[in-house]
Amino acid sequence: VKGCLDILSTHLVGPLNKEQTDLVERADRRTSKCIQFLSALLKLTQMRLTGRIEREFFSLKNAVFNAFTSAEDMAAIKSIQMTYDLDPNVDEVYGSRVLIEDTLTNLLTNAVKYTPKGGQVHLAVQEQADCVLVKISDTGIGIPPEEIEKIFEEFYRASNARQIERDGTGLGLSMAREVIERHGGKIRVVSDSAGSTFSLT
Repeated sequence: VKGCLDILSTHLVGPLNKEQTDLVERADRRTSKCIQFLSALLKLTQMRLTGRIEREFFSLKNAVFNAFTSAEDMAAIKSIQMTYDLDPNVDEVYGSRVLIEDTLTNLLTNAVKYTPKGGQVHLAVQEQADCVLVKISDTGIGIPPEEIEKIFEEFYRASNARQIERDGTGLGLSMAREVIERHGGKIRVVSDSAGSTFSLT
């Protein structure tokens, strides 16, 4: 389906009028969302079925910078100030670089997505005695107190988040928890109407 839409949108089979272009663009966006959803679901299922992940020593510092850069463009569009504080002692860790970087990117882009224009997102990474602590704080919409316990469940999305973006999958935080716990860590959130702070080890 995506391949057919790409051919249409690049006018390889002829020009489209304004209404046709609009419909093709909407179909393309929805197809992309569907692909993201399936990809997340497959990764989550694979982790649970196999019970293992590919591990190696990798630079957490580089993974943090890559994730931070991925969210910066989205933040710039909303005039959101992004800052970071990286402990110079943080470097190599043992685990899945792809999954950790993906998790950090997801948490940062969520922070930007649910922070109003002109807000702030801060990333702090600190080495501790037996782990690395990562905190992602924002001045966003927060999570309703009665829903905090549910947000790491599959397919669950906070009611105020649904009002801002209808098409979310509700899998991002569930997958983040799975990845972090598979690495022997924990993920928590503290939230109120002034924003949220996700902490993971």
